[in-house]
Amino acid sequence: MTGRPYTPPPPLALLDHNDSKQVAQAIDVLENAFGERMLRQHWEWKFQDAPAGTASNLVLLDETGRIVGHWASTPVRYKIGPRCAVAHLSTDIAVDRRRFGRREAAMKMVLLGKEILRLIDAKYAAFGLGYPNTNSLFLGIKRLGWNPLLHIQQLAYYLRFAPFVAKKTSNRLLPHLTDVFGRPLLRLALIIRSADLWPAWGQSIKKIDSFDHRADDLWRRVSSTIGNAIIRDARYLNWRYCSPKRPLYHVFAALKKSNLVGFVAIGIKTDPNNLKEALILDLLAQDHSQIITARLLLAALKFALKNRCHVLRAWTLKHSPYFRHLRAAGFIKRKSLAYLCLRPCTPNPNLARQIMNPSAWHVTMGDSDFF
Repeated sequence: MTGRPYTPPPPLALLDHNDSKQVAQAIDVLENAFGERMLRQHWEWKFQDAPAGTASNLVLLDETGRIVGHWASTPVRYKIGPRCAVAHLSTDIAVDRRRFGRREAAMKMVLLGKEILRLIDAKYAAFGLGYPNTNSLFLGIKRLGWNPLLHIQQLAYYLRFAPFVAKKTSNRLLPHLTDVFGRPLLRLALIIRSADLWPAWGQSIKKIDSFDHRADDLWRRVSSTIGNAIIRDARYLNWRYCSPKRPLYHVFAALKKSNLVGFVAIGIKTDPNNLKEALILDLLAQDHSQIITARLLLAALKFALKNRCHVLRAWTLKHSPYFRHLRAAGFIKRKSLAYLCLRPCTPNPNLARQIMNPSAWHVTMGDSDFF
């Protein structure tokens, strides 16, 4: 269903994706808010090419008609229990920091947030969801009717210790020594783990450039053990991780007799302090197998180490089998600022209860992070 006509009240408007000037202004707001560059092709991939339909980009206009605030709402197909439903995922919430003080910017976000709920309702979406951080949550998200259903676990595997030790000590020699002794031990541990898992019952790990029908087969097998999640079929995965317009991601597939039995998607980014992070955006294994997961994590660790990353990070939920698998592989818990926030819109009470069932959800970093 496409929903009913929706027109936001001034000073809000829906962005015209065909208006290059408006798009450039919205990108400018996002770049200044997040301190990261966004290419026009990434904008098109993220908001115009999404498999379930074009995003609705709600924008805030100043007195001259220039865009000074932005909140995107993208339709996404979800498996909710035995049903399929379309939800609207909220992303890229920002207000031009150059024009507003902290309090006024927070009030503008509340204005955008109140209206985005009307937009989601007008689209006949089953629910709205987003992944705000702690600041956003308490600045207004919580007061707008969004339910902070789950606190997401962030796990990390440290590959180079120097920058982390340096933050906590004035001894300049100590960070260097930790890397001198730590990196050979890490390599040795990876070699031992590789020998332990090889040949892992005929499985092989291969880097791939696209997904085919085998991804649909994998999703059908795995989804029976998942309550609520984005539908990870080949169409969605190719758009999310393999489109030529998207940021650069790397996908490793676990294959057994030419069948796809799992995959891991990895991104690499560098923060303003030159800390190089490898991010596990998505991880899925047939039967949630610990052996398959371990082999995929090993491929991710080797890839991160080869690219001289300082740390490998992942998101998961505490009730997920992947939380246990990541912890068993040596990932440690770190402070996490992210939450899964939801607001049911469906009139179906059974569907609403399933949506708000915390233990049913499957969440990874790729569900929210479209860097």
